Amino acid sequence: MSITVSTLGFPRIGPRRELKTALERFWAGKTNAQSLLADAAGLRAAGWARQRSLGVTHIPSNDFSLYDHVLDTSVMVGAIPEIYGWRGGEVSIDTYFAMARGTPGAAEDHHYAKHKRDLPALEMTKWFDNNYHYMVPELWRGQSFILASTKPLDEFLEAKSLGFNTRPVLLGPVTYLKLGKSKDKGPLSSERRAAASSVETPVRCNNSLIAPSSRNPVGIVRLKSDPGAQARVFWEAFLGGRL
Repeated sequence: MSITVSTLGFPRIGPRRELKTALERFWAGKTNAQSLLADAAGLRAAGWARQRSLGVTHIPSNDFSLYDHVLDTSVMVGAIPEIYGWRGGEVSIDTYFAMARGTPGAAEDHHYAKHKRDLPALEMTKWFDNNYHYMVPELWRGQSFILASTKPLDEFLEAKSLGFNTRPVLLGPVTYLKLGKSKDKGPLSSERRAAASSVETPVRCNNSLIAPSSRNPVGIVRLKSDPGAQARVFWEAFLGGRL
């Protein structure tokens, strides 16, 4: 009898808290970004290998994060408050950690030297009813989402190059909007949350992230050809935090 085993995520800290050690060394200026990212890649590969060795059928990818998966989603859709100085293009690791931890001042920490003043971190609060804390998305009126990071696809292809066929895990977009706060009005209004099923910006983002292309011949998510149904299918594919 064959049993299908799926997991929605794998602990990212490492069996000996290797991620914590790598982050602390980076924040202390003892290593550079390349070293940190190499350590992270090693932890991802080890996690995929361990799951396969234990008989997991559907191995997840994009469940790894350097800090927080909600923050990763904010970066992915370009929901980066203006104070962090991002003007489009690739989001640097300095900007990522400025959002996560704030900046202690350019004179005190060379990793944030490009920032001209101290910056606060995003608000942090509990993930629903447990003790995991996430970085609260900060949204604002008239905001446009753009695809600023292809992390889900990058890690899917990274796993594939190592011989692991994975299922990318993403935070559900309705959950993301519900957990966010509006810069203009505080918590997002019920009208805005209800409008999540008709938000079209993430669908505009999907061409380079999830639609079939030369880089991604299969496509992580397939959308119905009817444009009116694309948003609904896109959101439903992400609901529950998985494909």
